[in-house]
Amino acid sequence: MNDEDLLRRIEEIDDELIEEGVEPWRRQLGVEGRLAKELRISYQIHSGPNQPHHVHMLREFYGTYYREEDFYMPPAYVGSFLYRDIFFPIRIPRIFGSPPITPATFLGNAKPSQRAKIFGEKELAVPFFDQVFDLFDFVYGLDDAWKMGKLSDKPVEMWHLAKQQLEAAAAVTLVSLSKDAVVQNCCVAVELLLKGALIATGTDQRMMNNGRLGYGHNLPSLAEKACESNPGIQKSLLLDTIGRFPDYVHTRYNFARLSRVKLGRLLMDSQFIAGEILRQFSERNLRNDFAAEGYRHERLYPLFILPG
Repeated sequence: MNDEDLLRRIEEIDDELIEEGVEPWRRQLGVEGRLAKELRISYQIHSGPNQPHHVHMLREFYGTYYREEDFYMPPAYVGSFLYRDIFFPIRIPRIFGSPPITPATFLGNAKPSQRAKIFGEKELAVPFFDQVFDLFDFVYGLDDAWKMGKLSDKPVEMWHLAKQQLEAAAAVTLVSLSKDAVVQNCCVAVELLLKGALIATGTDQRMMNNGRLGYGHNLPSLAEKACESNPGIQKSLLLDTIGRFPDYVHTRYNFARLSRVKLGRLLMDSQFIAGEILRQFSERNLRNDFAAEGYRHERLYPLFILPG
């Protein structure tokens, strides 16, 4: 096979993997494996100068068609943290095995001076760690709920949909888009989280849209019922947090006109709720794990409103 045909076949296999939904960071090895099988070549994968010719051609193809960052393994989740009225990503990493967890490294895109301010003041550092613990317990608790199969499919599906809504809200805060989109994302996510918790504890899912019984879009009512069904939830904290939410239905048809700071707090409130709900259905509790290792700060957020 000459170089022109080889490049054409590499592109065809890459197209096949795109159609199969294989993410960019996984595709290079996928193409390499399929191509080696077709060419009936057996070799040890390495990055040295003695690679087979088709591997050199494959590297040339990917260097032309893709950026270097397209090959990075994405984090398990990206949330958002508010500092003054600026948003920073919280990147929850994909964890394999039992490596040490260093929450401060989860803060992304911050200058050294900003990191010094955030981690140098208890009023900022502890809320950041609160959010890391909440998001970690949410993401990995959801993964546990899905893999362990102890719950019915519907609540797990609703929590996955809530995860999509929350990550979309975080993405909006981290780029120059209309920040008001965050409001509906958060309201939808919290509704899904609460209804999933109710279904997981035995509520008939056919009642979820029954507004007369309080299972419609009334977030405070849903929160009350979720707390009744899940006594492990910090009830007063959850209800106080939900009480700060704008009216769900009203904001669907009207501008909420919240400031950047209030939008950031709304998202962080939602991230707290996500962690609090999923902790009821898994054995995840990163705060307790850190307490066992000497980290003993009590929760500040959302008890304490961030300055700014």
